[in-house]
Amino acid sequence: MRPSARRLATFVPITVAGVLLYLLVPLAATGKVTGPVVLGRPVVWLSLQLLSWATLAATLAVVLLERRRHSADQIRLADEAERVDRSIRDCAVTFDRYRAILEAGKNHDRSDR
Repeated sequence: MRPSARRLATFVPITVAGVLLYLLVPLAATGKVTGPVVLGRPVVWLSLQLLSWATLAATLAVVLLERRRHSADQIRLADEAERVDRSIRDCAVTFDRYRAILEAGKNHDRSDR
Protein backbone atom coordinates (compact mmCIF):
# COMPACT_ATOMS: atom_id res chain seq x y z
CA MET A 1 0.00 0.00 0.00
CA ARG A 2 1.36 3.41 -0.89
CA PRO A 3 2.24 5.86 1.92
CA SER A 4 -0.48 8.34 0.92
CA ALA A 5 -3.05 5.53 0.93
CA ARG A 6 -1.85 4.46 4.39
CA ARG A 7 -2.19 8.02 5.63
CA LEU A 8 -5.67 8.22 4.16
CA ALA A 9 -6.65 4.94 5.82
CA THR A 10 -5.46 6.43 9.12
CA PHE A 11 -6.87 9.95 8.74
CA VAL A 12 -10.41 9.09 7.66
CA PRO A 13 -11.60 7.11 10.71
CA ILE A 14 -9.81 9.46 13.13
CA THR A 15 -11.33 12.54 11.49
CA VAL A 16 -14.84 11.12 11.34
CA ALA A 17 -14.72 9.83 14.92
CA GLY A 18 -13.17 13.07 16.18
CA VAL A 19 -15.75 15.30 14.54
CA LEU A 20 -18.66 13.14 15.69
CA LEU A 21 -17.33 12.99 19.24
CA TYR A 22 -16.62 16.71 19.31
CA LEU A 23 -20.13 17.52 18.12
CA LEU A 24 -21.94 14.97 20.29
CA VAL A 25 -20.07 15.28 23.60
CA PRO A 26 -20.91 18.98 24.14
CA LEU A 27 -24.57 18.21 23.40
CA ALA A 28 -24.53 15.55 26.11
CA ALA A 29 -22.69 17.91 28.48
CA THR A 30 -25.26 20.73 28.31
CA GLY A 31 -23.75 22.39 25.26
CA LYS A 32 -20.72 23.97 26.93
CA VAL A 33 -17.48 23.87 24.99
CA THR A 34 -14.53 23.64 27.30
CA GLY A 35 -10.85 23.95 26.62
CA PRO A 36 -8.42 26.58 25.40
CA VAL A 37 -9.50 28.94 22.64
CA VAL A 38 -7.28 30.27 19.83
CA LEU A 39 -8.54 32.81 17.28
CA GLY A 40 -12.02 32.53 18.75
CA ARG A 41 -12.22 28.76 18.21
CA PRO A 42 -11.52 25.87 20.54
CA VAL A 43 -8.12 24.24 19.98
CA VAL A 44 -9.76 20.83 19.63
CA TRP A 45 -11.96 22.12 16.82
CA LEU A 46 -8.97 23.75 15.07
CA SER A 47 -7.01 20.50 15.30
CA LEU A 48 -9.98 18.59 13.84
CA GLN A 49 -10.16 21.09 10.99
CA LEU A 50 -6.43 20.66 10.36
CA LEU A 51 -6.90 16.88 10.39
CA SER A 52 -9.77 17.16 7.90
CA TRP A 53 -7.55 19.22 5.55
CA ALA A 54 -4.84 16.57 5.88
CA THR A 55 -7.44 13.92 5.04
CA LEU A 56 -8.49 15.89 1.97
CA ALA A 57 -4.85 16.28 0.87
CA ALA A 58 -4.23 12.53 1.32
CA THR A 59 -7.39 11.75 -0.66
CA LEU A 60 -6.27 14.00 -3.52
CA ALA A 61 -2.79 12.44 -3.46
CA VAL A 62 -4.25 8.94 -3.68
CA VAL A 63 -6.57 9.92 -6.53
CA LEU A 64 -3.84 11.65 -8.52
CA LEU A 65 -1.33 8.83 -8.02
CA GLU A 66 -3.88 6.21 -9.00
CA ARG A 67 -4.87 8.19 -12.08
CA ARG A 68 -1.22 8.51 -13.12
CA ARG A 69 -0.64 4.79 -12.51
CA HIS A 70 -3.84 3.95 -14.39
CA SER A 71 -2.77 5.99 -17.41
CA ALA A 72 0.65 4.27 -17.37
CA ASP A 73 -1.15 0.92 -17.23
CA GLN A 74 -3.32 1.97 -20.16
CA ILE A 75 -0.22 2.78 -22.23
CA ARG A 76 1.34 -0.55 -21.29
CA LEU A 77 -1.88 -2.39 -22.13
CA ALA A 78 -2.15 -0.56 -25.47
CA ASP A 79 1.37 -1.71 -26.35
CA GLU A 80 0.49 -5.25 -25.32
CA ALA A 81 -2.69 -5.15 -27.43
CA GLU A 82 -0.63 -3.96 -30.40
CA ARG A 83 1.72 -6.96 -30.02
CA VAL A 84 -1.20 -9.38 -29.71
CA ASP A 85 -2.87 -7.87 -32.76
CA ARG A 86 0.36 -8.20 -34.74
CA SER A 87 0.66 -11.85 -33.66
CA ILE A 88 -2.92 -12.56 -34.73
CA ARG A 89 -2.28 -10.95 -38.12
CA ASP A 90 0.87 -13.05 -38.55
CA CYS A 91 -1.07 -16.21 -37.70
CA ALA A 92 -3.82 -15.28 -40.17
CA VAL A 93 -1.28 -14.71 -42.94
CA THR A 94 0.37 -18.06 -42.20
CA PHE A 95 -3.03 -19.78 -42.19
CA ASP A 96 -3.92 -18.19 -45.54
CA ARG A 97 -0.62 -19.40 -47.03
CA TYR A 98 -1.20 -22.97 -45.84
CA ARG A 99 -4.76 -22.91 -47.14
CA ALA A 100 -3.53 -21.67 -50.52
CA ILE A 101 -0.93 -24.48 -50.62
CA LEU A 102 -3.59 -27.07 -49.75
CA GLU A 103 -6.02 -25.74 -52.35
CA ALA A 104 -3.27 -25.69 -54.96
CA GLY A 105 -2.52 -29.31 -54.11
CA LYS A 106 -6.19 -30.27 -54.44
CA ASN A 107 -6.45 -28.49 -57.79
CA HIS A 108 -3.26 -30.23 -58.94
CA ASP A 109 -4.70 -33.64 -57.94
CA ARG A 110 -7.95 -32.92 -59.83
CA SER A 111 -6.07 -31.91 -62.98
CA ASP A 112 -4.11 -35.20 -62.91
CA ARG A 113 -7.30 -37.28 -63.16
